[in-house]
Amino acid sequence: MSTTPRGPVTHDALVLAGGRGHRLGSVDKAALVVGGVRLLDRAMSATLAARATVVVGPPRQLPPRVLQTCEEPPHSGTVAAVSAGLRRLALGRTPSPWTLVLACDLPRADQAVVRLLKKSRTPEPSVDAFALIGTDGRPMPLFALYRTPSLAAAMGALDATTATSAGDAPTMEQVLAHLEVTSIRIDPALVEGVDTWEQARDWDRQLTAPQPETD
Repeated sequence: MSTTPRGPVTHDALVLAGGRGHRLGSVDKAALVVGGVRLLDRAMSATLAARATVVVGPPRQLPPRVLQTCEEPPHSGTVAAVSAGLRRLALGRTPSPWTLVLACDLPRADQAVVRLLKKSRTPEPSVDAFALIGTDGRPMPLFALYRTPSLAAAMGALDATTATSAGDAPTMEQVLAHLEVTSIRIDPALVEGVDTWEQARDWDRQLTAPQPETD
């Protein structure tokens, strides 16, 4: 008996766009244009399969389909940003069973998310998250698909005791440590971000280079 392949899991999306871009001279990284397209727009193009998309960061001009919010206080860290995004997704609606969390500085996010969703089509009940492996060989908490209740529970488990003696904010790596994560390895070029001006120039050259013709 033949079976029909399952489509991508039903999901919402959070795009984190409030970073300060310290290594870029504190520019607004989400507004940086690479290859003729704003990085934020490249990230949002990766969320077209989501039921709802929230951009977390300062107010911006966004497509009508995209919601927005900001962490309080601004620039208080990725955990605060994800928490704010989850609250916005739940406002007046039932969140999707899965949530895609995506940093805004990933020029090939659209291609990488396609692979991420394909790998997550038949999740085992024990799996809390699917995370792409970064160029450093570790799972990327800001390039991951989370089971929404599991993500919310892990966020709730991080309280003041998780902060270091220096007063650092909790991290999404700490959230990931509370979850059963399936790591997914894909082409490293698809998960490379823009953290420096050298990377921005490299991406600009790649994305504006003529594409080879195909038959």
